[in-house]
Order: sequence, then structure tokens, then C-alpha cells
Amino acid sequence: MKYLCGIDGFKKQWIAVTKELATGNLAWKVLPNLGEIVRNIDDYCVVAIDIPIGLTESGPRKCDIEARQLLGARRSSVFPSPISAVLMATDYMEACRIREKIEKKRMSQQAWAIVYKIKEINELIANNPLLVTKIFEVHPEVSFYYLADNQPAHFKKKTNEGIEERFLKLSRHFGFDIEYILKIKAQFKAPEDDILDAIVALWSAERIYAGRNKVLPEQESFDGNKFQKIYG
Repeated sequence: MKYLCGIDGFKKQWIAVTKELATGNLAWKVLPNLGEIVRNIDDYCVVAIDIPIGLTESGPRKCDIEARQLLGARRSSVFPSPISAVLMATDYMEACRIREKIEKKRMSQQAWAIVYKIKEINELIANNPLLVTKIFEVHPEVSFYYLADNQPAHFKKKTNEGIEERFLKLSRHFGFDIEYILKIKAQFKAPEDDILDAIVALWSAERIYAGRNKVLPEQESFDGNKFQKIYG
């Protein structure tokens, strides 16, 4: 069996949805870490994950800058990725000291909250060369932008209006109803917005697999380096 996979961060874990290529069936799981994906990587054609892959030594990533420009009113959903040296920090204050020394700026609490997840995926890729061909960074709001024919979402994703807006876009593509989302929510105790983010990551995985995806930054899409890029 071969699968496509969309993954989003969920509390201290990951929530993943897979699509079996032969049948189109979707299946869900919550992962404490990405080890299961790595162990079974031969089963996956594309894994699309919402986490920064490939960091700079200093300064912002071009893909993050372009994503913010693309999203307009939703640009705040793309916060600056940490610099690579921060991954060595053991606590928030150390991370701030590291960044201040290099960039004269402190670390944001929001960015620090996912440093351990960023460290996990980047170390996995460094230690497992096969992952380079299978794993792609996505950002849910960028994916929703392309899903909506190049229009950013009108509402913030955690509002009722935002959840409904994103659900309707995905339901037209995948054919599920709101009861399907509520069932996943009840089973895994996951918020609707994380569920929808994982599904739209899967949508991007479909596009990557079919060769129909977009890439940010656009002007560097064909430079041979697939990281420090956002696929949608």
C-alpha cells in the first residue's frame, strides 16, 4: 500500500491524516513523535507537514517573507522561523541569549513553543537521507490560499466563521460533511482547526505528488534545494 500524508502539530504531539492511493480512503492517528512515519517511510509517497524545515543562520527565511506577503490579512499566521543556533537552547532564556548575540533580538514565545518540534524534524531529516525525497514543508494558510483560487481566508482560523470557511473549501474537494470532522474531534480530542490544517496539508500532498503544487519563494523554486521552501 502507498499513502499520502498531511501532518499538523497538535499540543505536544502530531495529528496525521493519510490517504491510501489505491482506494482514496482516509485514516487518522495522533503521533507522540514522527518516529512511526520514519520507520514506515517506504509506504509514503509524499508527507506534507506544517513545520519549518531548513533554517537560516541569521535573518528571516525568504519563504516566510513571501508567505506573509501572499496572505495579506492572514499574514500574522506566518511567524518568523527561528535561526538554526536556537535549536541548541535548553530553555527560553538561553534561546533569547543566543538570538540576541546573533541578531540583536529576543526569541518570541510563540516560536520557542515549537522549537522542539522543529528540532525533531530537522534532526530526523539529517539522520535519514531517504526523508529528503518524501517530506515537504507546508503552511496551512498558504495551502488554503491556493485552494481558494489564490485568495486568503476572510476569517481567522480559530473563529467559528473561520472554521466554517475552511471546512467548506475542504468538503468540496474531499466530499466529507461536518459530522466527519466532529467524529475526528471526539475521537482524538483535537480542535477543529488542527484537524482542518492536517487535511489541507494532505491536499497539498496530493498536489505535490501530482506535480501541480506551487512553491515559495517562487523565484528560487528550481534551485535544487527543496528546504527553506513552503509548498502549497
